[in-house]
Amino acid sequence: MKIKNVVFDFNGTLLNDVEVCFDIEKEMQIREHVSPLLTEEEYFNLFGFPVRDYYKTIGFDDNKYPELAKLFMKLYHQRWFKESSVYENCEKVLGDLKEKGYNLYVLSATEDTFLTKQLQDIKLLQYFDGTIGSSNIDAKEKISYGKKYLDEHNVNSEETILIGDTIHDYETSKHLGLRCLLFSKGHCSLERLKKTMMPIANSYLEIEDYILNN
Repeated sequence: MKIKNVVFDFNGTLLNDVEVCFDIEKEMQIREHVSPLLTEEEYFNLFGFPVRDYYKTIGFDDNKYPELAKLFMKLYHQRWFKESSVYENCEKVLGDLKEKGYNLYVLSATEDTFLTKQLQDIKLLQYFDGTIGSSNIDAKEKISYGKKYLDEHNVNSEETILIGDTIHDYETSKHLGLRCLLFSKGHCSLERLKKTMMPIANSYLEIEDYILNN
């Protein structure tokens, strides 16, 4: 069936916040006396969900996870707007898809209220028919509330594609019965994305081309 609905991940897919997230995690490692410090290559090869498991992998004390999650969000709130940007041609492509009648959604592990604020701040909220965020800052997964939203709004999974930048986006698409297109400019290495055997886009123009032709 032809694609009619497009579900976008947010961080690393609509918003390029890769550098600020990486920098904050290194700063947190210094505060927590974690050694060795995360390298950029390790970040792309290790980042994943649940974030709690990822934090253990890079040396944080698991018992401190609630405190660390709050610290990350505090630092992220302070820095994300100045240190992040919308991907090149993102807004153009969203506008094109809306003009052609596609239904657009955002599905994110970001807390719902903050997700809406971020979309407003970067002037993208107007393009979306629905935003689907988490009820907390734990960043465990987005499968459960993604399924709930799509079921409640009668979004046909066979006509829907999920665009995301992480292995969890692939896992989410599989659990929800959606098609999947992975974006190589986010929080995950290209090598890891290739292992999913899913199609990969390297730019927003490639994302648009894929959607229009499938």
